[in-house]
Amino acid sequence: LSANLTEAVMLVADLRGVRLTGANMKEVKMHYANLERTILRRAALDFADLKGAKFCNTIMPNGDTAIKDC
Repeated sequence: LSANLTEAVMLVADLRGVRLTGANMKEVKMHYANLERTILRRAALDFADLKGAKFCNTIMPNGDTAIKDC
């Protein structure tokens, strides 16, 4: 099963190491979230607001690894 987080508001969320493969995260607001080691492979992030989010060894929807703020 995939998570449906459409339009969720998770400000300053700690999602380190969470597997969100295939999650629907359209229009999610995750300002300053910690997404270190999070797996976002095939996640839908259309219009997501990730202002200030930390991407350190994060697997992005396209399968690339993001290294930002490590």
